[in-house]
Amino acid sequence: MPYWLTASEMALRIARREVSAREVVAGTLARLETVNPALNAVVQRMDAAALAAAEEVDRAVARGEDVGPLAGVPVTVKVNVDQAGQVTSNGLRTQAMLVAAT
Repeated sequence: MPYWLTASEMALRIARREVSAREVVAGTLARLETVNPALNAVVQRMDAAALAAAEEVDRAVARGEDVGPLAGVPVTVKVNVDQAGQVTSNGLRTQAMLVAAT
């Protein structure tokens, strides 16, 4: 999946089953491997969770369910936004082990 597509274009292709959400996520992770070492934009990777979520989207699409307008489109969340069970360091070394409760 070309990384330069818009989120809307990716979502439409997933909904039409032209490409799987898993393929989109895998392609995004491959691109991240290429560019992130120089950028260090993503400091906490959640590859397994992203792939698992993509596979659930693919199953829902296969069942004909309405998956929502951006289902399967990869996103990143900054480390200053709480995600239950994930580190919320706010970019501070002193908070490197601060895990969000909710």
